[in-house]
Amino acid sequence: MKKIIFLVLLTHCLFAQEGKIKQQRYLGIGFNLNSLQATEFVLNVDPIKHLRAEIRYGQQNASREVIYMDVNGQQQFSDLSESSRTLRFGIFGLLSLEDLSLFGGFRYSWGKTNNENLSFEPFLPSQYIYESTNLINQFETVIGSEYRFFNRLALGAELAFVIGKTDYSSTQLNSSRGTNKENFFRTTAFIRFFPF
Repeated sequence: MKKIIFLVLLTHCLFAQEGKIKQQRYLGIGFNLNSLQATEFVLNVDPIKHLRAEIRYGQQNASREVIYMDVNGQQQFSDLSESSRTLRFGIFGLLSLEDLSLFGGFRYSWGKTNNENLSFEPFLPSQYIYESTNLINQFETVIGSEYRFFNRLALGAELAFVIGKTDYSSTQLNSSRGTNKENFFRTTAFIRFFPF
């Protein structure tokens, strides 16, 4: 009788431990919560237990209305467009502790912005619209964490140290071209769904 009770308790303990082991999820789909106007969609793949590869894509198109006075003193309106695209690739080490996952690694970011602006040149009889373009190349060192709910939904945040450069140019008369070098910290919150 003692052996039967022991076997029942042992079987119960083994199944209880098995229920606590989290199934590895290989594919995550989600978006970053930088702002409502510049959301990045994210696809991450965890091919093995301690490795994550990631791709992000973001796009924003907007317009703004500018009110100005022309040379005759009449009020004028002009719609100016703004657009941006970003593409990021990352590779990370991944450490899972129950429902909490910690990650760290590197990411390369490419971006392009196009903005229309209104120019007021004193020697021209009227204003004109010109376009400014920025090409962004960045390398990021990233650390972060995510908490998974029901092993399917994850909320998390990351901190990245960014080193990069921005090449700028414009179609404005007497415009200049150049490069800005930059380094800064960026924080990002995100949400992911892991279907597989």
